[in-house]
Amino acid sequence: INTDILYLDPPYNERQYLPNYHLIETIAKYDDPKIKGITGMREYDKEKSTFCNAKTAMRDLEFIAQNANYKYLVMSYNSEGIMPSEKIIETLKQYGSVKLEQFEYARFKSNNNGLARTKKTVYEQLYILKREE
Repeated sequence: INTDILYLDPPYNERQYLPNYHLIETIAKYDDPKIKGITGMREYDKEKSTFCNAKTAMRDLEFIAQNANYKYLVMSYNSEGIMPSEKIIETLKQYGSVKLEQFEYARFKSNNNGLARTKKTVYEQLYILKREE
């Protein structure tokens, strides 16, 4: 694929997405998977994201930045992600000019009961790489 904008939204942590989105995955694939457990999860051992591991995430980000055909690479990420911001910028800068836009918001915490004193802010990050030709 040759594209103007390549958008990436990889996982931010070690938690695999497929157990949480198995129903949507089944609808998208429109297949008849072997399911397990009370929730009817599909098997996903062979489909685990390498972006859920800090070492392989950086490796694969570099592979995509180097080998994909794009004018701009835009990656949505989070300031609490397993790939450090400095390493992301360092990796992307090898392929062009990088700009980081950050947007502050309250971190979701299931046990905060809406109390302002327990809330912590994090940053949604957009890394924008303009590829050098």
